[in-house]
Amino acid sequence: MTKPAAGGTTPVLTAASRRTVRAVLPAVPSAVAYGRLVAKNVMRQWRLQHLSDIVELLASELVTNGIEATSTVGAGVEKSVELRLVSVADSFFVGVRDHNPSPPVLREQSDGAECGRGLFLVDALSSRWWHRNLRRGGKVVWAELDAAFPTTAGGLPIRTPLSLPPAVLVQESDPEVLRKVVERLKVLT
Repeated sequence: MTKPAAGGTTPVLTAASRRTVRAVLPAVPSAVAYGRLVAKNVMRQWRLQHLSDIVELLASELVTNGIEATSTVGAGVEKSVELRLVSVADSFFVGVRDHNPSPPVLREQSDGAECGRGLFLVDALSSRWWHRNLRRGGKVVWAELDAAFPTTAGGLPIRTPLSLPPAVLVQESDPEVLRKVVERLKVLT
């Protein structure tokens, strides 16, 4: 079911045209929402809005799993996870480092199960995913997406304009303007 890199190894990312954002989050449930917010903002800043929904979901699932894995380690171990978003060439990587060296397990779930489907989502949404144990302890679980821009039938890129927040309208009440509006309305009736 998993789609690991060739030979189960983590892909090598070169420095050429590589962008990386790293966020260290406390291993608490509220950090999941912050991880999604980081992912959403990065997608907008890097003009990769076509990947935003998937990257936010992958970040959410991987951070949730990282927090759960970190909660099982003993005392004296740092209680944080690290979300890393990397764009290189036509690939995009979402990775989460936690402090538990145990590999993630893709388990079959019953229809009534209320949790445990995160890795199924990661598997379904990514082109491949895997994990790598770290020398200093813990592991990184990562997922890769095809980051190529969508194209038209003729092969031209379809660009997504940068979305701007809606303008804030300031309402002012000018008694003189209101008086004139009322007078004009009375004339119409």
